[in-house]
Amino acid sequence: MKIRIPVCFISAILSAITYGIFATLAYTKYPLPLSPFRNWLSDLGNQIVNPQGASFYNIGMILCALFLAIWFTSGLSQWRMKDNTIQQRLLFISQFTGILTAFGLIMSALYPINFEQVHSFWSKIHFMMFGMGFGFSVAALRYHPRIPKASLYLGAVAAVLPTLMLIFYKAYWLEWIAVGLFIIYILWIGIASLIFTLHWNSSVSDKSLIHMQGDSSAEVTGTCAN
Repeated sequence: MKIRIPVCFISAILSAITYGIFATLAYTKYPLPLSPFRNWLSDLGNQIVNPQGASFYNIGMILCALFLAIWFTSGLSQWRMKDNTIQQRLLFISQFTGILTAFGLIMSALYPINFEQVHSFWSKIHFMMFGMGFGFSVAALRYHPRIPKASLYLGAVAAVLPTLMLIFYKAYWLEWIAVGLFIIYILWIGIASLIFTLHWNSSVSDKSLIHMQGDSSAEVTGTCAN
Protein backbone atom coordinates (compact mmCIF):
# COMPACT_ATOMS: atom_id res chain seq x y z
CA MET A 1 0.00 0.00 0.00
CA LYS A 2 1.29 3.44 -0.91
CA ILE A 3 1.93 5.57 2.19
CA ARG A 4 1.02 9.26 1.97
CA ILE A 5 3.00 11.56 4.23
CA PRO A 6 0.53 13.93 5.96
CA VAL A 7 0.60 17.64 5.16
CA CYS A 8 0.70 18.42 8.88
CA PHE A 9 4.06 16.66 9.17
CA ILE A 10 5.56 18.04 5.95
CA SER A 11 4.59 21.66 6.67
CA ALA A 12 5.87 21.42 10.26
CA ILE A 13 9.24 20.09 9.10
CA LEU A 14 9.54 22.70 6.36
CA SER A 15 8.63 25.52 8.77
CA ALA A 16 11.24 24.47 11.32
CA ILE A 17 13.99 23.81 8.77
CA THR A 18 13.30 27.06 6.91
CA TYR A 19 13.47 29.13 10.07
CA GLY A 20 16.58 27.37 11.29
CA ILE A 21 18.50 27.69 8.03
CA PHE A 22 17.63 31.30 7.23
CA ALA A 23 18.08 32.51 10.81
CA THR A 24 21.49 30.82 10.91
CA LEU A 25 22.51 32.42 7.61
CA ALA A 26 21.48 35.83 8.94
CA TYR A 27 23.33 35.19 12.19
CA THR A 28 26.58 34.39 10.38
CA LYS A 29 26.44 37.89 8.84
CA TYR A 30 25.40 39.71 12.02
CA PRO A 31 28.26 42.07 12.92
CA LEU A 32 27.51 42.40 16.66
CA PRO A 33 27.14 39.98 19.57
CA LEU A 34 23.60 38.55 19.69
CA SER A 35 22.07 37.76 23.07
CA PRO A 36 18.59 36.73 24.28
CA PHE A 37 19.03 39.32 27.04
CA ARG A 38 19.77 42.25 24.72
CA ASN A 39 18.30 41.44 21.31
CA TRP A 40 15.07 40.50 19.62
CA LEU A 41 15.34 37.73 17.08
CA SER A 42 14.04 40.29 14.61
CA ASP A 43 17.36 42.14 14.99
CA LEU A 44 18.73 39.57 12.57
CA GLY A 45 16.48 41.16 9.94
CA ASN A 46 17.61 44.72 10.65
CA GLN A 47 18.65 46.12 7.27
CA ILE A 48 20.78 48.83 8.89
CA VAL A 49 22.60 46.82 11.55
CA ASN A 50 22.84 43.61 9.51
CA PRO A 51 22.91 44.77 5.85
CA GLN A 52 24.48 41.56 4.54
CA GLY A 53 22.30 39.13 6.48
CA ALA A 54 18.94 40.85 6.89
CA SER A 55 17.59 39.61 3.58
CA PHE A 56 18.21 36.00 4.65
CA TYR A 57 16.17 36.41 7.81
CA ASN A 58 13.31 38.34 6.22
CA ILE A 59 12.98 35.99 3.25
CA GLY A 60 13.09 33.07 5.65
CA MET A 61 10.25 34.58 7.68
CA ILE A 62 8.07 34.93 4.59
CA LEU A 63 8.68 31.32 3.55
CA CYS A 64 8.13 30.13 7.11
CA ALA A 65 4.84 32.04 7.24
CA LEU A 66 3.63 30.28 4.09
CA PHE A 67 4.44 26.86 5.55
CA LEU A 68 2.74 27.83 8.81
CA ALA A 69 -0.39 28.83 6.91
CA ILE A 70 -0.41 25.35 5.35
CA TRP A 71 0.15 23.74 8.76
CA PHE A 72 -2.75 25.62 10.32
CA THR A 73 -5.16 24.97 7.44
CA SER A 74 -4.53 21.75 5.50
CA GLY A 75 -2.35 20.31 8.25
CA LEU A 76 -4.75 20.65 11.16
CA SER A 77 -7.65 19.52 8.95
CA GLN A 78 -6.32 15.98 9.38
CA TRP A 79 -7.45 16.13 13.02
CA ARG A 80 -11.03 17.21 12.29
CA MET A 81 -13.59 14.89 13.89
CA LYS A 82 -16.71 14.54 11.74
CA ASP A 83 -19.04 13.73 14.62
CA ASN A 84 -17.90 16.52 16.97
CA THR A 85 -19.31 19.94 16.13
CA ILE A 86 -17.59 21.72 19.03
CA GLN A 87 -14.21 20.37 17.98
CA GLN A 88 -14.82 21.46 14.39
CA ARG A 89 -15.65 25.02 15.47
CA LEU A 90 -12.59 25.28 17.72
CA LEU A 91 -10.43 23.95 14.91
CA PHE A 92 -11.88 26.47 12.46
CA ILE A 93 -11.05 29.37 14.81
CA SER A 94 -7.52 28.02 15.17
CA GLN A 95 -7.15 27.79 11.40
CA PHE A 96 -8.55 31.30 10.83
CA THR A 97 -6.24 32.87 13.40
CA GLY A 98 -3.40 30.81 11.91
CA ILE A 99 -3.94 32.53 8.57
CA LEU A 100 -3.84 35.90 10.34
CA THR A 101 -0.63 34.77 12.06
CA ALA A 102 0.99 34.03 8.72
CA PHE A 103 -0.15 37.36 7.29
CA GLY A 104 1.22 39.26 10.28
CA LEU A 105 4.52 37.39 10.04
CA ILE A 106 4.85 38.26 6.36
CA MET A 107 4.12 41.93 7.05
CA SER A 108 6.67 42.05 9.88
CA ALA A 109 9.24 40.65 7.44
CA LEU A 110 8.33 43.12 4.71
CA TYR A 111 8.71 45.89 7.30
CA PRO A 112 11.72 44.69 9.32
CA ILE A 113 12.74 46.03 12.69
CA ASN A 114 14.50 49.09 11.29
CA PHE A 115 10.95 50.30 10.44
CA GLU A 116 10.35 50.30 14.18
CA GLN A 117 6.73 51.39 14.57
CA VAL A 118 5.29 49.43 11.65
CA HIS A 119 7.33 46.34 12.51
CA SER A 120 6.29 46.55 16.16
CA PHE A 121 2.62 46.69 15.16
CA TRP A 122 2.78 43.63 12.92
CA SER A 123 4.96 41.71 15.37
CA LYS A 124 2.36 42.20 18.08
CA ILE A 125 -0.34 41.07 15.65
CA HIS A 126 1.40 37.86 14.62
CA PHE A 127 2.46 36.93 18.16
CA MET A 128 -1.04 37.45 19.56
CA MET A 129 -2.53 35.50 16.66
CA PHE A 130 0.05 32.78 17.32
CA GLY A 131 -1.19 32.62 20.89
CA MET A 132 -4.83 32.42 19.83
CA GLY A 133 -4.12 29.93 17.06
CA PHE A 134 -2.21 27.59 19.35
CA GLY A 135 -4.68 28.08 22.19
CA PHE A 136 -7.67 27.09 20.07
CA SER A 137 -5.71 24.25 18.46
CA VAL A 138 -5.05 22.84 21.94
CA ALA A 139 -8.73 23.20 22.80
CA ALA A 140 -9.69 21.38 19.58
CA LEU A 141 -7.03 18.69 19.56
CA ARG A 142 -7.71 17.62 23.15
CA TYR A 143 -10.84 15.87 21.83
CA HIS A 144 -8.79 13.59 19.58
CA PRO A 145 -7.66 10.33 21.21
CA ARG A 146 -4.50 10.10 19.10
CA ILE A 147 -2.97 13.39 20.24
CA PRO A 148 -0.19 13.08 22.87
CA LYS A 149 -1.43 14.87 25.98
CA ALA A 150 2.04 16.25 26.75
CA SER A 151 2.02 18.13 23.44
CA LEU A 152 -1.16 19.90 24.51
CA TYR A 153 0.47 21.09 27.73
CA LEU A 154 3.35 22.45 25.68
CA GLY A 155 0.93 24.12 23.29
CA ALA A 156 -0.91 25.74 26.19
CA VAL A 157 2.33 27.22 27.53
CA ALA A 158 3.25 28.47 24.05
CA ALA A 159 -0.20 30.07 23.74
CA VAL A 160 0.28 32.06 26.96
CA LEU A 161 3.75 33.42 26.16
CA PRO A 162 2.64 36.16 23.70
CA THR A 163 0.55 37.72 26.48
CA LEU A 164 3.54 37.65 28.82
CA MET A 165 5.59 39.29 26.08
CA LEU A 166 3.15 42.21 26.03
CA ILE A 167 3.25 42.54 29.81
CA PHE A 168 7.04 42.25 30.10
CA TYR A 169 7.82 44.14 26.90
CA LYS A 170 11.60 44.37 27.29
CA ALA A 171 12.07 40.73 28.28
CA TYR A 172 13.84 39.80 25.06
CA TRP A 173 14.43 36.24 26.23
CA LEU A 174 10.68 35.60 26.32
CA GLU A 175 10.58 35.98 22.54
CA TRP A 176 13.40 33.46 22.14
CA ILE A 177 11.61 30.95 24.35
CA ALA A 178 8.28 31.60 22.61
CA VAL A 179 9.69 30.99 19.14
CA GLY A 180 11.42 27.83 20.36
CA LEU A 181 8.21 26.47 21.88
CA PHE A 182 6.22 27.41 18.77
CA ILE A 183 8.58 25.33 16.65
CA ILE A 184 8.59 22.38 19.06
CA TYR A 185 4.79 22.40 19.25
CA ILE A 186 4.15 22.34 15.50
CA LEU A 187 6.82 19.64 15.10
CA TRP A 188 5.25 17.54 17.86
CA ILE A 189 1.79 17.76 16.30
CA GLY A 190 3.32 17.07 12.88
CA ILE A 191 5.09 13.95 14.14
CA ALA A 192 1.88 12.84 15.86
CA SER A 193 0.07 13.19 12.54
CA LEU A 194 2.68 11.00 10.85
CA ILE A 195 2.39 8.33 13.54
CA PHE A 196 -1.40 8.46 13.31
CA THR A 197 -1.28 8.13 9.51
CA LEU A 198 1.12 5.19 9.64
CA HIS A 199 -1.05 3.48 12.25
CA TRP A 200 -4.17 4.06 10.16
CA ASN A 201 -2.47 2.74 6.99
CA SER A 202 -1.29 -0.30 8.92
CA SER A 203 -4.81 -0.97 10.21
CA VAL A 204 -6.32 -0.64 6.74
CA SER A 205 -3.62 -2.90 5.31
CA ASP A 206 -4.26 -5.54 7.98
CA LYS A 207 -8.02 -5.43 7.35
CA SER A 208 -7.46 -5.75 3.61
CA LEU A 209 -5.15 -8.70 4.16
CA ILE A 210 -7.68 -10.44 6.41
CA HIS A 211 -10.40 -9.80 3.83
CA MET A 212 -8.23 -11.23 1.05
CA GLN A 213 -7.39 -14.27 3.15
CA GLY A 214 -11.07 -14.75 3.86
CA ASP A 215 -11.89 -14.61 0.13
CA SER A 216 -9.08 -17.05 -0.63
CA SER A 217 -10.33 -19.48 2.01
CA ALA A 218 -13.83 -19.26 0.59
CA GLU A 219 -12.50 -20.01 -2.92
CA VAL A 220 -10.53 -23.00 -1.66
CA THR A 221 -13.56 -24.32 0.24
CA GLY A 222 -15.70 -23.90 -2.84
CA THR A 223 -13.13 -25.69 -4.99
CA CYS A 224 -12.91 -28.60 -2.56
CA ALA A 225 -16.66 -28.88 -2.44
CA ASN A 226 -16.78 -29.13 -6.23
